[in-house]
Amino acid sequence: MVLKPVKITYIKILHFISGKGLSGAKTMFLAYQKVFSYLGWRSVPIIRSNALLGDILSTTAVYFNYNRIIPLIFQRAAIRRAKSITALEKPDFIVLHKGIDARFWSIVCPSICTVLIVHGFSTKYLKYAKRLIAVSPAVLEYLEKMGYKATLISNFLDQSISYHHIKQNNIVKIGSFGFFRRTKGFTDLIKALAIVEKKYPSLNFSAHLWGSGQLKYIYHIMCLVYNVKNFFIHPWTLEAKDIMKELDIAIVPSRSETFGMVVIEAIASGAWVISTNTLGAANIINKCGGTIVPCNSPNELADAICIVASKIHNYTQKRYEARNNVNKFYSIERAAQDIFHVFNGFLKIKK
Repeated sequence: MVLKPVKITYIKILHFISGKGLSGAKTMFLAYQKVFSYLGWRSVPIIRSNALLGDILSTTAVYFNYNRIIPLIFQRAAIRRAKSITALEKPDFIVLHKGIDARFWSIVCPSICTVLIVHGFSTKYLKYAKRLIAVSPAVLEYLEKMGYKATLISNFLDQSISYHHIKQNNIVKIGSFGFFRRTKGFTDLIKALAIVEKKYPSLNFSAHLWGSGQLKYIYHIMCLVYNVKNFFIHPWTLEAKDIMKELDIAIVPSRSETFGMVVIEAIASGAWVISTNTLGAANIINKCGGTIVPCNSPNELADAICIVASKIHNYTQKRYEARNNVNKFYSIERAAQDIFHVFNGFLKIKK
């Protein structure tokens, strides 16, 4: 894909995200950084010291010794660093992805407009941001119900994702991705796979989970208790997007999903997505294609896995059409136009 040129307006941005991992909002942090650069804006990426994002951003990032859970009174070095960066760059905006970071920057640099990209169903710390961007219609509706004014820019595909599905053998390869927390529903996935192995022993498949978090020990124990044999847990990897190209089926068993970035990434990579009926993921699947099952229902998830896996060759055209729909509705080109107009609107309000 080639980004279409837009009229250039020069905007200076400090682009900050806390956290050391690569899951969650970090994907969109990188995508926004790419769009800011394309628009010709100066966007300085600021990340925590020793964050894994440093392996991707290399020498372009400014490192920041900041821990969001430590009270500000004990973060004098971080405060001095923030003030020195803003004094040097004189940004128009500080763009953030975590509400708690809005509190830090609004207190340290109150005169600069903080733009918070809201990724979740929570109003905590939103009062510290001067502008809000919702990542999905579901998040926008939630914010408006809670009395907050926000602008919608749906999450979008990174340009580097391209369709090249790799089929290595006759085994149906199933995959799931995400941080190991209860809301992700991976315990339901394990129960569903146990049902699949018991009810459909002839189904030739292997299932894999990539992610990080302490619940991995619970998942291993569950696999032993439920006697799940064809399920393998792997640490999170920077090659997740390449791994998706090897999948026949991607499963998103979440109990809550504000957008479902993994859904559009998996569809774009050529997998057929089976997702629970959460607001964010269901909106994508209804527009693009996929299978929806109820939340907290391992039996129905197991049935969906069996239906799709047993007839995976019949889904080739459907997967192709779903990918085209994702590229239509969630392209980086569309996002670049939206971001350009939204931030120029913010700039006019400032002036």
